[in-house]
Amino acid sequence: MSRTAATFPARTVFIIEDDAAVRDSLCMVVRGAGYVVRDFPEGRVFLDQARPSSGDVVILDIDLPMLSGVDIVDELRIRGWICPILVISGLRAAAFSQGVAQIAPYRAFRKPLDHRELLTALHTA
Repeated sequence: MSRTAATFPARTVFIIEDDAAVRDSLCMVVRGAGYVVRDFPEGRVFLDQARPSSGDVVILDIDLPMLSGVDIVDELRIRGWICPILVISGLRAAAFSQGVAQIAPYRAFRKPLDHRELLTALHTA
């Protein structure tokens, strides 16, 4: 049985990615799956403007300018914003593993991304 976007609850997906091409691609894929998307090129803008709730999901690059993905998650936790986090990164294996260990996301993906796998994780988050 195939599941469609209508099967999943309405929620906002916050995408924090500094690479414009990757961010635009993610926005297109996630919107196409029926989600509301808010995207940000860096963490400070996200923290200043967004208020994710427990029903929302954050897709977060680990390696961002100014504030790293680890810094952003630390601030989310300080603010009491608890929501599933999907980590994406093009970092090499050791740095990727270290960032994932510090963030403890729902799921983590290495770039280049497999959009089907990302959407599956998003649907189940």
